[in-house]
Amino acid sequence: MKKLIFILFLFCINDIYSEEINKNIFINKDDFTKNDIKDEYDKIISENLKGLEYSDENVNLNNDNESNTLICNSYELFKKGKSLYNEKKYYDAKEIFEQLIDPIRKDNIYAPYALFYCALINYNLGELNDSRYFFEYLKDRYSDWEQINEVIFWLAKINFENKKYLSAIKIINEIKEINQKKVYFKKGNLVFKRSIKKNKRIFLEELIKLKKYYLINADTPLPLQKILEKYPKDELTKDILAKRIALDPFINLENPWSQNIIKKFNLNIAKYDLFYNLKSIKKKSYNIAVMLPFFCDSILKKGNTFVLNLYKGINLALENLRNQGLKINLYCYDTKKNTEIVNKLLQQKELETMNLIIGPLYPNTVNIVADFAKEKRINMVNPLSYNSDLAKNNPFVFLFKPSSETQAYKAIEYIYEDKMKEKKIGIIHSSNKKDLKKALLFKKYIEKDQNNTIDLMMELDDIQAQLFLRKFRNNKDHKKTEKQIEEEEKQKAIFDNITHLYVATNNKLIIGSILAIIEMRKIKPVIIGHQKWLEYKSVDFGKIQKYKILLIAPEFINYNKNKIHKFRLKYYKKYQELPDLYSCIGYEIMNYFGNALEKYGIYFQKEWNNKEVAETKIFEKVSYNKFRDNQEIEILTLKNGKFNEKVYAEKFHPYIYSINNKEYAFN
Repeated sequence: MKKLIFILFLFCINDIYSEEINKNIFINKDDFTKNDIKDEYDKIISENLKGLEYSDENVNLNNDNESNTLICNSYELFKKGKSLYNEKKYYDAKEIFEQLIDPIRKDNIYAPYALFYCALINYNLGELNDSRYFFEYLKDRYSDWEQINEVIFWLAKINFENKKYLSAIKIINEIKEINQKKVYFKKGNLVFKRSIKKNKRIFLEELIKLKKYYLINADTPLPLQKILEKYPKDELTKDILAKRIALDPFINLENPWSQNIIKKFNLNIAKYDLFYNLKSIKKKSYNIAVMLPFFCDSILKKGNTFVLNLYKGINLALENLRNQGLKINLYCYDTKKNTEIVNKLLQQKELETMNLIIGPLYPNTVNIVADFAKEKRINMVNPLSYNSDLAKNNPFVFLFKPSSETQAYKAIEYIYEDKMKEKKIGIIHSSNKKDLKKALLFKKYIEKDQNNTIDLMMELDDIQAQLFLRKFRNNKDHKKTEKQIEEEEKQKAIFDNITHLYVATNNKLIIGSILAIIEMRKIKPVIIGHQKWLEYKSVDFGKIQKYKILLIAPEFINYNKNKIHKFRLKYYKKYQELPDLYSCIGYEIMNYFGNALEKYGIYFQKEWNNKEVAETKIFEKVSYNKFRDNQEIEILTLKNGKFNEKVYAEKFHPYIYSINNKEYAFN
């Protein structure tokens, strides 16, 4: 009989610890250093961490059958609670686990695991304070628990999420030392021999990754400053703060706050700011390379006209600069949209003498030239892309156009200048990847920077847009039940409470459907769109002029201005044709960056912060400050049936810090 009980108990114990207790409880804390990857981060957090190993020969029993029965009954409860947890039935699971938490009996082997689950349940329910309470109770009551360091990890994580950075760092610094050794644990009448798989080094690496993730993503550098004031020898925090000061567009290195922090903590700014020790030399003459897909061997290549017009604009601006006395040597290279050809071109020593590169245009060639520019310390500008990834981690790459991120910022800036107290914000987008990216950026900035929520997020394609519009038409069906009619009315009211609607697409069908629905519902949200809408005959702004519409216009040209007429006349005289948008872009790029070289030298970005580089010849304004994409965007507003432009030139959340009770704005 005793032998039978012993075998049954071994079966329970092995099943419990090998499959149930340690499965999906703990986490494999992978790389936490990436930005803007919350979904991936959540996925990492949910991965498994293998638990402790048990051996049958290391289990000692006595004749206490009542205790053995209690353990097996508790196992069934634990199994049920875990199943409910995996099904995300958190409230039901919590009730089960709370039964396993016995405040009196310390020999309850399930208590720490049940507490751990209760803490995780509260975390998943968004109750961070309750989750922290369970973890702290577990840490205090079961300080010798074999997985106590997992508890410390979660306590640090929760403090980071609550932005209690100093508390999190304190927890990490107090981590107990763990050695790779075997430990004996006594639980009542049972003695287990357990092999701790993870040693101190591995666990501390995981904590460092956690710390790195949250410090990198801190809203401002202030928490980093406070950590260093408490722990001045914290090298990781020093490194992150140095990178933040060097690369954050809002922080001016010459600002007293920056200078004070750099000196006080001996920060290595030069590690991240490649210009920190570079001098912007002014030269007697400058070499500029134009790397475009000319396809010189097939000059009449279909679809290549825009490249030629871009170059014509560059060439015309070059003539004007030379007439002003600027000495610029222009070198043209045909990339043919081919990576092999670009690699061969970059092997020419001549390219290493360039002071500026204009182009290339296509991603496959841009990345190659960008790497070359970074290695050789040569500035380059992309004329047509909105993609900020091209300039990411490369301070020598500029976008002439405002990036998708900057456009989203400008739209949000407009929304929050609106005096309306309660804002209900909706986003409509297509299934197109670019539209989805714009929508997600807009959502991210609303939620993160403005601490607001998105009340409506909807994706439509052509067919869905038409079907969606059909629901709003007054087609009465007498066969429908009252419940069906009531449900349809609820669906029709989806936009009724929206105060600001961002339509993140240039799809004609979607735009037309949304505007028609707004007109039918007789509602008046602020509608945010793109200047491309002006080109669509299907969008009748005359019908909806009573509504408030604004269009983000990164390529807007006011043809009523005298300087535009002068440029068009000059262009026509030279080429016997009128300029298009690409001609205008080419002209403005050469005018702006040519003057930047003449005025500030080869590393003009070191000098041009908040300074006017040159008067623009076509667009209203061009400016970069410490950014690497153009910060100037026209906002067109519909008023009295006409669009009037409004320019927003500044970011909407400059940092302000204090040193010795004095305030300094980063500008």
